[in-house]
Amino acid sequence: MDLRRITHPYYCCRREVIQKALKNIQGFVVDIGCASGHITKLASNYAAFAVGMDVNLPALKEAESSSNVDFMMADANARLLPYRDAVFDYVLCFDVIEHLQNDKQFLKEIKRILKQNGVLYLTTLNRNRLHTLIRKLIGKPRHYPHKIAGGYHIREYTKDEFRDLLISQGFKVDELRGFFLGITLRHGHRSIGFARSPKFLEKYCFGLFAKSYK
Repeated sequence: MDLRRITHPYYCCRREVIQKALKNIQGFVVDIGCASGHITKLASNYAAFAVGMDVNLPALKEAESSSNVDFMMADANARLLPYRDAVFDYVLCFDVIEHLQNDKQFLKEIKRILKQNGVLYLTTLNRNRLHTLIRKLIGKPRHYPHKIAGGYHIREYTKDEFRDLLISQGFKVDELRGFFLGITLRHGHRSIGFARSPKFLEKYCFGLFAKSYK
């Protein structure tokens, strides 16, 4: 039994959302913000070739390359991503965009490196999640940039804002939904909540998942 289903249901819910998305990928894939490459390796089970990209060199040193997986150090905050135009069938970007200085420039670059009809998978935290709403109620609203887990969230999005951002940069949003209705504890290392929730409560879920087409 995976004890994290009890101690950290958000982690398990996020993992399941991502794994479900990965089963649909094929062709050439880049995982932006790959850290030590766990998701990149999972993607390589379905892709012809997967590239993991991160600015964190110590994390990349833990990543394991193989015949259809490679890793490179690069900064997603850079004005240009280090790839040719229209080279990838899929771009993966899980819990990264909220850390970036210029989210619109980043999405512009993703669109450039995606093939026509290529797919972008994104996750990010929902600004209207229960945790932030509770903080507002007790008079401690969250301000941005916000220090979190050794880094900073430059901004966070509501579900509608996330959709509007993607559309504004020319993406066709195929799916956008919230996941995990609950809160995290111990600086994000534990959580309490529900993997499934009524549709009308989705806008208060902890995470947002989006699937968009170029």
